[in-house]
Amino acid sequence: EPIPPRRMGVQLDGTSVGRVTDDGKAAAAGWQPGDVIVAIDGQEVGDRRDLMRLVQEGDPRKEFTLKRGEETVSSVLDWSDEPAEQERARRAAERAALREQE
Repeated sequence: EPIPPRRMGVQLDGTSVGRVTDDGKAAAAGWQPGDVIVAIDGQEVGDRRDLMRLVQEGDPRKEFTLKRGEETVSSVLDWSDEPAEQERARRAAERAALREQE
C-alpha cells in the first residue's frame, strides 16, 4: 500500500511558492508567496522534479534554503510527527537490509 506523500502546504510554480495554505507546514515555518526553493539539506534544487524527490526521500526533517527577493532564508520543515513516517522508516530499513544481503 502506498505511503501518503509528505506535504508542505504550498502550491508551486516550478520551484517558486505561488500560494501558502494556512494550515500547512510551510505556513507554520513562515514561508511566503514568491519564495523560491533553491536547496534542500544542502542539495541544489534544479527543478520541481528534484524538489519533490528531495522532500520525499530520507529523513523526515528537511532544511530548506529559500530565496526571498535578495535575501536567503533558512527554514526547517519536519514531518517526524506524521503517522506515515513510522511506516516510511520501516520500509527504508527493510530496503537497506535487502541491499546488504545482495
